[in-house]
Amino acid sequence: MALSSKRDGAFFALLERQAGKACEAARTFRDLAGSFSEIDRLADRIAEIEHEADVLTHELFDKVASTFITPLDKEDLRDLSQALDDIKDCIEGRALAAPRRALGPRALGGPARPSRWSEVAAAPPSGTVASP
Repeated sequence: MALSSKRDGAFFALLERQAGKACEAARTFRDLAGSFSEIDRLADRIAEIEHEADVLTHELFDKVASTFITPLDKEDLRDLSQALDDIKDCIEGRALAAPRRALGPRALGGPARPSRWSEVAAAPPSGTVASP
């Protein structure tokens, strides 16, 4: 069974589209980090991008499963696709957590948490024992 270049291109085109979605999610996250006034809109957009990318991931997995000969090892194609999906999942997770982090615990009704630097400043010097 000969493998045509058209068939080879289909797998790579799907991977390229997935990589494009990962880049789009990263650019949107960069915008979110620079503009807290638009956190909700940008976090929603990242969730949309991740959903669009999931469709591509499933499409590639289905294509791998239904193709007898693939241009790369089937497991390698799945691993590449899964790695790209993991990138988008991580970005989406951070974007969904951003609104809570930007507001801080006081705005959400919780106690104020001291900053890491205040904890370090209050700690005894290294090698000494704090007195009771």
